[in-house]
Amino acid sequence: MMQARPAGVYPIAPTPFDDAGGLDLGGQRRVLDCMVDQGVDGICILANYSEPKLRNLIEAGGDAIAGPFDGEESITLMADLEAGARGTMPSALLPDLIRPVVAHYLAGRAARAAAAYARILPLINYENRQCGLRAAKTVMMEGGVIKSDAVRHPLAPLHPATRRGLLALATEADPARAALGTLNSGSELQVAMNACLSSDFGGQSCNSRNPPLLEQGVRRELQL
Repeated sequence: MMQARPAGVYPIAPTPFDDAGGLDLGGQRRVLDCMVDQGVDGICILANYSEPKLRNLIEAGGDAIAGPFDGEESITLMADLEAGARGTMPSALLPDLIRPVVAHYLAGRAARAAAAYARILPLINYENRQCGLRAAKTVMMEGGVIKSDAVRHPLAPLHPATRRGLLALATEADPARAALGTLNSGSELQVAMNACLSSDFGGQSCNSRNPPLLEQGVRRELQL
């Protein structure tokens, strides 16, 4: 009997380091917990981004092709789904927001998938063109998932202006993050956190062990 084909969202987990360049194993566990809480279908560890040359691959391989999956931060996700992709392997930046795109498309709701994708495309494009793997680390650090967004040579830390642009787009892409990004006091933050844990923002449930990534600590960067 043929096994069910994998489908859905399989993000690539970032590897967190401390400021001295050593592995942050505690941070790695929190990264994985965070991604599980975001509702991913699986997690890719130390994986290369897949290439969007899918249509010919599917035609040549037929049923022998498991998946296949889009990659490269989901920058060509809609085109790849139309070519026959069954899912995507994005970074860990926003799998909770990419998941509805894939779910809608696989359920035959292409227009809703396109609309959901259009809403997050500015953030995906910014990650792909300006930040690379640093984007997920920066947002996870801002949200308290990891302690440092350090990267190793030859990569350099994000420029402060690039970092602000990333966090602004991440906040805009997620209504829960946007609501929390406008708070001005710790008491208001706690009120919003309590509301988040008991309800939904924009259809994205916050009821998990780790709230959405920017729900903790985002204000200080956005107010610069």
